[in-house]
Amino acid sequence: MADEVRDQSETLLARIGNTLDQLLTLEVSTVIAPMTVGVDGNEWSIDPKTGEAAEAVSTVIRLDQGDIRNALSAGAIDNEKLMKLHNDQVTLSRQIVADNLKAVIDLARSLAR
Repeated sequence: MADEVRDQSETLLARIGNTLDQLLTLEVSTVIAPMTVGVDGNEWSIDPKTGEAAEAVSTVIRLDQGDIRNALSAGAIDNEKLMKLHNDQVTLSRQIVADNLKAVIDLARSLAR
């Protein structure tokens, strides 16, 4: 019984750790590529066509450490529209995360009273 409780506790702690890691990692990817559109009833999805040329930018920000990593395809840096769109999305995403964290902190404070 004690082993089962310990295993469940370790599983729960691992899940909490993974969730916190995901909360502290902001990832923004912007891709320009030919796309395929999939339709399933009222739902739809888009995916880049495999094997087709694409330009892409990816930014990963570790919010707890302040680390920022960028990856760019060879032609992305020369594509002003792509770079502007990506940078705008990074800025917007950072603001959304900041607003969400403030809301969580405010909620925690209100529950602590």
